[in-house]
Amino acid sequence: MTTPGFLLRRLGATLLLAAIACTSPTASAQTPADAAGQPEPIVLREGDELQISFPGAPSLNTQQRIRSDGRITLDLIGEISPVGLTPIQFQERLMELYATQLVSREITVRLMSRSFYVYMNGSVGTNGRLDFDRPVTLLEAVMAAGFADGTVNLGKVRLMRIEGGKVRSSIIDLNRVMDGKGEENPALKQGDMIIVPGRIL
Repeated sequence: MTTPGFLLRRLGATLLLAAIACTSPTASAQTPADAAGQPEPIVLREGDELQISFPGAPSLNTQQRIRSDGRITLDLIGEISPVGLTPIQFQERLMELYATQLVSREITVRLMSRSFYVYMNGSVGTNGRLDFDRPVTLLEAVMAAGFADGTVNLGKVRLMRIEGGKVRSSIIDLNRVMDGKGEENPALKQGDMIIVPGRIL
């Protein structure tokens, strides 16, 4: 005959085993990234170095870095921008453009390396070219260059950018950004020039 006490003990053991199973590494191994499936695809940007191969026309093979204007130059079709496309999407785009010029419609696009650089000058620890492995904001670049309180004027940081063959210049107050009072912390573009003035004492 089964007693109420035995049933309670058996129920307690069952609940304990269920709790252990729910907290085991196997049960909790799925991360948000796993649940979402594949990681986000790589999107091409300025500074990326591409290897473009034409198995049926090796004379067209090339290895180039995407310029600061977002373009590369290819034989037969001239300038083209891969920025914003994945390597596969750019590969498909090239196959469309070369469709009438190639006997073998086979093109391979490989991302060989990627870099991002800006130029820094003024009252910072590092002057000259700063290299990053990803795009950065103005504040991130200035912080990476290093500065000392009392010797740098973050309220008048000059950002210069070449657009359409002309140099565009703007003054940005990073003090307000650091104080949480300003939102003007632009994302930099490849080749931007930054001048951080010294503080006038």
